[in-house]
Amino acid sequence: TVINAKETSMKDQAFQQFLDQFIPKVAKKEKERNLTLWRLETTGDADEAEKLSGLEIELTEYFSDSKDYQKLRSFEGELQDPLLKRQLKILLLGFKANQVPKDLREKITNLESEIMVLYSNHRSEVDGKKVSENEIREVLRKEKDPQIRKKYWEASKEIGNVLAPKVLEVVKLRNEATKSLGYSDYFTMGLDLSEIDAEWLDKLFFRLSEKIDEAHEKIIQRIEAEQMEKFHVEKEELGPWAWSDPFGQEDPLEDTVSDQWLEDKDPVEIVTKFYDSIGYDIR
Repeated sequence: TVINAKETSMKDQAFQQFLDQFIPKVAKKEKERNLTLWRLETTGDADEAEKLSGLEIELTEYFSDSKDYQKLRSFEGELQDPLLKRQLKILLLGFKANQVPKDLREKITNLESEIMVLYSNHRSEVDGKKVSENEIREVLRKEKDPQIRKKYWEASKEIGNVLAPKVLEVVKLRNEATKSLGYSDYFTMGLDLSEIDAEWLDKLFFRLSEKIDEAHEKIIQRIEAEQMEKFHVEKEELGPWAWSDPFGQEDPLEDTVSDQWLEDKDPVEIVTKFYDSIGYDIR
């Protein structure tokens, strides 16, 4: 028993040594990737997109190394420390997701970067004028004329025509990649590698639906009544343009409350104070 315990302890130490070498290099690459992603999303710069693709590929290379993967699998059932066991399981799931052909991984990564560039640089058009997403949201929050709202809401969906072909291509490539790992599709793989049982999730959503359907119908009726009064239209004339954001995700009954909180406040000062409080100098 003493010998077995000692051997287990040595396995713990060996795995910890792997973590000590693996985590810092991944953390450094992830930080670089995240900063590049931020620059891409705020500038739409094609150079940043190319750099991001390269970093994503480098990062996935860490998790696709077959030798490291086999080494990690050798620790299964051999560790004693509960925290190390959990870290091993998470790492194995991360490695498993990347055990697909390299050329396929790179195709997916490059295509995802292309989509981000298209999204970042896209500007919708209303009456021949380019408008930003912020302008569209401002109209949907404040404009009372239904026709103007419809124009801006419809313009917010133009990006779909631009992205749809590439998104469908990504879906095809992702499913191709996941089938090489033995899954039927990307969604199924995502659930499994996130440690979510598909049957349990389906039953959960069904139970939730049963419990909230009545309450949901009541709140929708209340929202529609307010929208009919606000825009002077009948229920049949209401559409998604009547909501206060392009995706119908924000509360249309309380869409001015947050404005009251920020009246006479400097958002830059608020954000700076927040980051100061957690030790980040963003100046």
